[in-house]
Amino acid sequence: MYKYATSETYRLFSKEEILAKARELKDLGSTSTEREEKERRKKNIKNKLLSGQSIVFHWATGTVHGIAKRVNGQHSAEVFLELSDEEWVMVEQFFPIVIIIIDYSCDTEQDRAYLFNQFDPGWSSRNTEDHVGVHMALEPDLVGMTTWAGVKASRGLIWYYEEVEEWAKQDAEAYYGIFHQNSHVHHFLHYLRDIKMQKSRHKELALRPVIGAMFHTIRSENPAAETFWRHISGGAGAILDGNSIEHKLADFLGAAANHDYKWPGDMVRKFANKRRPNDVEIFSTCLRLYTAHANHVVHAETFERLKVTTAKEVVELLLPLKHAA
Repeated sequence: MYKYATSETYRLFSKEEILAKARELKDLGSTSTEREEKERRKKNIKNKLLSGQSIVFHWATGTVHGIAKRVNGQHSAEVFLELSDEEWVMVEQFFPIVIIIIDYSCDTEQDRAYLFNQFDPGWSSRNTEDHVGVHMALEPDLVGMTTWAGVKASRGLIWYYEEVEEWAKQDAEAYYGIFHQNSHVHHFLHYLRDIKMQKSRHKELALRPVIGAMFHTIRSENPAAETFWRHISGGAGAILDGNSIEHKLADFLGAAANHDYKWPGDMVRKFANKRRPNDVEIFSTCLRLYTAHANHVVHAETFERLKVTTAKEVVELLLPLKHAA
């Protein structure tokens, strides 16, 4: 078994003090169960540290027969040890750095291994819905929208802004910040809330390019767009006219959301990858069929070979915005 033994809290005001603590933890050595260093984890810690968003560092050791080994703090300690002089200048403005070091007394090496398992366990880790949910909770007008819908909406909106408006590639923070964006975004999120978008019924709407197409048409100030997508949200089976554009698009999106769907040969030959439609092709199909419906076109092919390669070009060709916002 293992149990708490001692703890110390350090408020460190200099580069030298922090490096000394990081070296102490590194010099203790790791257990045989410790994971390999992950550059992605270190990059995330470093980004938080340099931007002033880091919190108290919790490091831990496990002691067996008087010999302590590190069981938590591996990546953050390495980040401190690898900072450049220029990066230390950035970190200094956020001093003090607070580190809590807790030591646990372990009866055996096996107990120390079990202790290691207690830090960041998979069953306890916060998933994407947890992170999105806390930001949705800050917006009272989004009450009633599921966190699943929130995750899908944020991913689709970021895809749209990156692909259509050519935002620089966004980090994870952008997926949460999207809930605090302008009125166009909130109006769209209200719409997804009102149609009760949920995992059991709307997987085809959750595709990133579909969210992007919905947002683009709804923000283009055509009230009929909301009605159009409300009909699509019921799925092809709920649309009685099997020859209607709405039915064709709902059927196409249902197939696109099913990775096991066997596309007909005549359609596969039109796809860029000759297997299934890519994101830009799905986005284009949504906008083309929506535009056909809005212009009262009776007959339209479900899928047409794409003549452009980017979502931005699709928008310019099919449905340019009157103004961007």
